[in-house]
Amino acid sequence: MTKDEDDLCRVFAEGVRTNPEFARWLLSRTKFNYCTDRARLLYDEQVSARRVAPDRWWRHWWWHVKTLNKDRETDVFLAFQDASTGLRFALHIENKVNAEFTPGQAESYGQKAAWVAARETEKRRMPHTDWQNILIAPAAYYSIRKVQCDLFDVFISHEDIAVFLPEFKAEAPPVGGDVA
Repeated sequence: MTKDEDDLCRVFAEGVRTNPEFARWLLSRTKFNYCTDRARLLYDEQVSARRVAPDRWWRHWWWHVKTLNKDRETDVFLAFQDASTGLRFALHIENKVNAEFTPGQAESYGQKAAWVAARETEKRRMPHTDWQNILIAPAAYYSIRKVQCDLFDVFISHEDIAVFLPEFKAEAPPVGGDVA
């Protein structure tokens, strides 16, 4: 059974929200690794900022990015605040299971994140001044699409995530089936 990308996004976001060890591990893989023990997920603010069901606080944040003249979304948007310095930052997480990137998607992630930080601060919805883009995907996905994957700030394999979230474990090929 193929895993649904959206369901894995939900498992990932809820894992960050409910599993402090996973949240610290995730932050340790980013440029925000210096504040893993004092960064606080801004869950309540994200719930309040959305006009969606509370269980979709993380899901598919869309913005019209004027500098790209395109609508762009983030699969999983996570906003944090460093409890010591007050720095607010966001992680824009793209999850790929096996789908191709849409045209310009990988190339525009950084530009989108910069625009979003300025726009969210101006609108006072989810203000933040720093960000990082993360691609999560199976290791095999990375090996096939390395050039596009390397356009993200950080790559984290589903296999590494599976240490914390078993839903991300790679599926075994069907018994007796062809292995491609």
